[in-house]
Amino acid sequence: MDGSVALRHIGSRDVLIGTGDFTSLQNVDTTELDDGCLCYVVDFASYYQLDKVSTATPVGDVIVQPASGPGRWIFFASTGASEDWMSMKMATGPQASSNLTQNTWVNTPAGAPGLYTMDTPGPSPLWTIDEQTGLVTYNGLNGKWYEVTVNASISPASSAISQYEVSADNGAFVGTTNVDPYAQRQGSTAVIDNAFSFTASKMINLAPGTIIRPIFRNLTGTDNFTVQRISMFAVPVS
Repeated sequence: MDGSVALRHIGSRDVLIGTGDFTSLQNVDTTELDDGCLCYVVDFASYYQLDKVSTATPVGDVIVQPASGPGRWIFFASTGASEDWMSMKMATGPQASSNLTQNTWVNTPAGAPGLYTMDTPGPSPLWTIDEQTGLVTYNGLNGKWYEVTVNASISPASSAISQYEVSADNGAFVGTTNVDPYAQRQGSTAVIDNAFSFTASKMINLAPGTIIRPIFRNLTGTDNFTVQRISMFAVPVS
């Protein structure tokens, strides 16, 4: 039998963290609560959901271990305007690719630490970034859908006429020749360093620890290319 409404949606708490604070969500004993129970936290203007079987490592304001009882409180949604979006961008550039294999997906070129930066308004750290590679890790609720968009400007490093593709990836494509139906394709002219741009969007279902990244491939050759500018956005749709 399902639990009562009181066990599925408990009264709001003023703050999130505080094992000895009776106004905090962390201080709530989760033993009798239903799996999936929701609670509104005033301090963050956000809802948190109880995953009673989770033993995930606590992460900032995103995954909170109760002081008493099983499970984890995990950031669910903000009452503001989509407070769990993410924006990644190349802070400096350009960056050259290297060691390409024809028709094989590669990560964004890695540079020095601080090459890539990220903006996010939600709880910290819902998203984390490797500032050298541009790879972004999601640390939030399991099964959330996001629309991920990549904007990129690249230029060929040779005078060969080539076709390139760009897309967003969550681990399924790098190092393969798999076809991504959401990838956008662009052809270069026979002019070195003639820059052109792409935009590609796709829906990705994210789980805690999922890494998303912009990816590229040269369909027609092994010639390197240079990434002039790049940005990636993730906007929640569920």
